[in-house]
Amino acid sequence: MRVVIGSLVVLLLAACQGKQAGVEGVPFCGADEKLWGMVEGDGTVICSNVFEEKPSPVVNRRFAVPDTSGKWRLFGIGEEVGPVSEEKYVALGHFFEDVAVAQREKGAPLEVIDRHGRRVAVLDSYLGSQLLVAHNFREGRALIYTSSGKYGYVDTEGRVVIPPEYDYACDFSEGLALVGEADKEGRLAFRVIDREGNPRFAVTLQDCRLNEFFSDGYLLFRNSRQGYSGALNERGEVAVCFPQTVKLVAPYRSGVALFWTDKGVGLMDKKGGVFVPAVYEDGKMIGNDRVALQSDGKWGVFTLQGKPLSGFKYDGIAGGDGCVVGVRDSVCVLLDGNGRELEEKEYAALAWDFLVDRHNPEVFAVREMEEKPLPDTVAPQEVKKKAKPRPRLLQARIDEDNPFYQEAKRVWNGGLEEKDAESRRVILNYMEHFRMSYVTKDIDFLEQLFSERALIIVGNVVREASDDERHYLSTEKVNYNVRTKREYLDRLREIFNRNKAINVEFTDFSIRRHPTREGIYGVSVKQRYTSDIYSDEGYLFLLWDFRDETAPKIHVRTWQPRMLDEHTPLPEQEIFNIGSFNLE
Repeated sequence: MRVVIGSLVVLLLAACQGKQAGVEGVPFCGADEKLWGMVEGDGTVICSNVFEEKPSPVVNRRFAVPDTSGKWRLFGIGEEVGPVSEEKYVALGHFFEDVAVAQREKGAPLEVIDRHGRRVAVLDSYLGSQLLVAHNFREGRALIYTSSGKYGYVDTEGRVVIPPEYDYACDFSEGLALVGEADKEGRLAFRVIDREGNPRFAVTLQDCRLNEFFSDGYLLFRNSRQGYSGALNERGEVAVCFPQTVKLVAPYRSGVALFWTDKGVGLMDKKGGVFVPAVYEDGKMIGNDRVALQSDGKWGVFTLQGKPLSGFKYDGIAGGDGCVVGVRDSVCVLLDGNGRELEEKEYAALAWDFLVDRHNPEVFAVREMEEKPLPDTVAPQEVKKKAKPRPRLLQARIDEDNPFYQEAKRVWNGGLEEKDAESRRVILNYMEHFRMSYVTKDIDFLEQLFSERALIIVGNVVREASDDERHYLSTEKVNYNVRTKREYLDRLREIFNRNKAINVEFTDFSIRRHPTREGIYGVSVKQRYTSDIYSDEGYLFLLWDFRDETAPKIHVRTWQPRMLDEHTPLPEQEIFNIGSFNLE
């Protein structure tokens, strides 16, 4: 099997969550343009061929544009498009409300600014404790974390309205927030509070994992011991329990939720009634009134009742209530509310920021921060804040039972060209970091490592129906799904959020230099992946590019299952290697 590496679109997947200022425009590049412009969801061009660097989406008539140094400047749209302030920031949030969190310099205090770039408040300290982290605003509240190790909330004027007294806390959603307090033994007790900090109810579930936000009146949970999922209502009562065949339920929107089983993905109502069977490969909500479903590796748009609005013809779909983007044949198109392509206009790229869905909060830290504990009622949980483990680079020598030993030995023993040896040494260091990035959920490292147009190929075993007439046995084959970098990382974020523990192990590691392309390397490794809800074993291949020695990138990541069934391994000739890809 040969795969041609072509020009892949930059697409960030998302779906709007809750009531908020909507996305009013997305950055685009035309087929013959090198600069970025901005287009509305109905295809109206706001500006064209203007920005050298990719802007953020337009939210509440505001967007941000980075300069070559990586600093952001605030822009607005109206009769004209232009900057609304001379200030520049190293971090700047979306204006879901009339204020946002920003930071002028690394290490400087966080600020609250208004839509004109004016400083509303400095988020510096509270009762002698330094403010270290703030989330962007949601429902008039911003979650903060201080050097005392406690979480609280500020309002849009920067005033502390709920003091930092919690050992765990989440963003507000539908007027409620999940918080946790620890006893002397470090065991967390969870409860739900309102926007004034008043307790609404205590969470009395045992052996359960909790979602971090309410959606459509439900707070989802999963019982980790008995293996079933359910939902609490706004009074803390168990409103519904789903069958054990349901492995995962996505947050409800407009009374509908996606659910996952071993057989596939379907749709259910708030009582757990299935009205779209779990026959699809994957799914995602598109705003509050549409859903995207995947079949045979292609995506289509549906109503929330399961009525198809488009055929299965897209390699990826993203969007919210104001804009839907489809990707087909390495180009982007805009879709209207009925799933039809607008004006048959194609774009080289349409950039959709996953943070506009509010499922993953915008987080701003004064400096690199520690990781807060996951919401888990399963057992006594240590609340002491521990520094997030960072992957270590390999030492000069490694043990013989290390999967990297044989390749490292080639570097140590000499005989390789100096440049080749250095590239292999960097790969060895990066590969341990790469492995640990899944264990520590270091999405930022993966964001930097994959090139913007990286090709992600994921193989899944599918069973072909038996021939009833001739009574042949069923056969298995591998079905390959192709994803963009953004699709892959967005999906990975969801996986990281759903799993408390992930482990990745490598064996049979090898590096191959391309015979004719300078600076191109292929890395093959057997990978064992385990998490709370899933495990697999297969072949991982990475195509590395060292032509820019200061910033090595991965252009291709493929994964293939090791076994087609209990008795049949994947044929060796079908395993991807550096010869599987045409680099022309």
